Amino acid sequence: MRKEKIISEYIDRLNQEQVPGKEAWAEEEIKELTDTIRALKSLEEPVYPEEGFEKQLSDTMWRAYKETGEKERKEPAKRGSKLPKRVFWGAAAAAAVFLGVLYLKGPIFSGTDPVYAMEQAYEKANAYHGILTVTSINGEGQRNVQAVREVWADKEGRYYVKELQGIQKGLITANNNKEKWQMKKEDNYISLYAAFPDNYSFTFEIGKEIKEIEEAKAVKEADEDTIGGVQAVLYKVTPKGGDTYSLWLDKNTGMPLKKQSAMVNGIAYELSYKDIAYTSSIPKEYLSYGDLTGYVVNREDNWQLCATMEEAEGISGFTPELPDISETSYSMMEISANAADKALKVYYGLDGQENKIAVIEKAAAAKEESSKAVTGSIGSIKAEIITDAEGTDIEAGSKAVSIAAESFGQQTGITSIRWQQDGIAYQIIGNGSMDEINVFVKALTGNKAVLPEVKEDTPQVKADYDIKTEEETQKGVDAGHQPWKLDPAFVAQVFTSLLLYPEGITGDYPIPYEDFKVTKNTGSSVVIEVDNKKSPVSKIYLKQLVRQDSTGIWTVVGYDKNNNYRKN
Repeated sequence: MRKEKIISEYIDRLNQEQVPGKEAWAEEEIKELTDTIRALKSLEEPVYPEEGFEKQLSDTMWRAYKETGEKERKEPAKRGSKLPKRVFWGAAAAAAVFLGVLYLKGPIFSGTDPVYAMEQAYEKANAYHGILTVTSINGEGQRNVQAVREVWADKEGRYYVKELQGIQKGLITANNNKEKWQMKKEDNYISLYAAFPDNYSFTFEIGKEIKEIEEAKAVKEADEDTIGGVQAVLYKVTPKGGDTYSLWLDKNTGMPLKKQSAMVNGIAYELSYKDIAYTSSIPKEYLSYGDLTGYVVNREDNWQLCATMEEAEGISGFTPELPDISETSYSMMEISANAADKALKVYYGLDGQENKIAVIEKAAAAKEESSKAVTGSIGSIKAEIITDAEGTDIEAGSKAVSIAAESFGQQTGITSIRWQQDGIAYQIIGNGSMDEINVFVKALTGNKAVLPEVKEDTPQVKADYDIKTEEETQKGVDAGHQPWKLDPAFVAQVFTSLLLYPEGITGDYPIPYEDFKVTKNTGSSVVIEVDNKKSPVSKIYLKQLVRQDSTGIWTVVGYDKNNNYRKN
């Protein structure tokens, strides 16, 4: 084994550009082999053997060794004869020379396993730093830079990403394995999240790329290329259950330089690193958000801001259908995703104006009716329309959020349209006109949302009311008293309870709130069905008599009797 060890060390020293030890010339037989190795090293790069060659060679040599041993046992050689073993070890040394020379030229060249190349490059440091550019490419080849970001990341899963260009310019997303945060220092606002689980994965993270290529169905070398003056090798990677994408590795270092996704829904993404380099660690100041004095700190929001749609899709878990607004003056302003609810939210706006439209998409669930909504239609699809949504709780994620407080300030004239289609729940909210909202509705469905024709319903029994009393009640509600008068279902519940107990209600209401269902809403009049056998009424009719908007109180104007009701 001594000779084989000398040959192996000789090859290693040549690879490291070191002078071989003098033992390499100690024996004539070894000297002949080392001369051959030096001659091979001076040649052009060899053609890499087919996949599995090393294993085949190893198996062949092992069989040869076993056969040699069996032959020696059957036909003993003369005392002192070493020929059989010399034959075997000579072949083994030649194999070692051949395999060793394949790697004399450096870690990356045509034919090299890209997984091995990336792993070898990644092993050289604990962290890396680079400038990453994200570009979208449409079917016509038009390119649009979506984001330019500074990236710091290490092998422990910590990262610091700052958006240098794009719709989220200035946004910092970081995780120090103890806490995760998103912040914009110029806005004095920060959202804090648990470090784990972390659904955010910044685009083109090297550790993730290595794992994905290891698990890929196929990896094929396609060509050699030059990226920004750097020689690179192009590979075509086909992941399991996915579309083939392109990956460029630095020919000299093995570091990934560029990646281009497959074309999906007419869009492909190109991701390219500039000035990428290894470092020993992420600077300490980047793994702490610092003093939060004067900051608005949010610890409850499940929505995370995203710089690209690709990142939002990764967090939410589904690919949205975005409206085509190319022929409008609107432009995309902000993207956010919600991992808990598998939802996406995209804001569009007009330059220099306060008009804003939010498009929210998520996996469809059980529909929740709003007592303020009018049941309209979008073609053959049933739609929930609210033309005075300001101050109204509208579901837009993991919990109901006040649209006025969340996105549109204290503006009035907020319109919301919500519907379900093909397993997706859509909601479009905006402070523009119904016609402006319909631009987005039509872009998604091919039809506009239409309000229902107003048809007056006639109750079986008319309820008594005094308009002056209602006007005084309205003033009281405006002053903060009896806020339940703004909820027609609550008003119907109180009315029904007083029919059962005219002397007054103590304790819980006899008919639960959830048994009062809004079946018709024209905006200023509502019909509510009571789904309870204990109720003396089956339908209740309400109107906004004093003020017809979100601040107007509701008054019962009539009801239908429940024919199945039996008084206890």
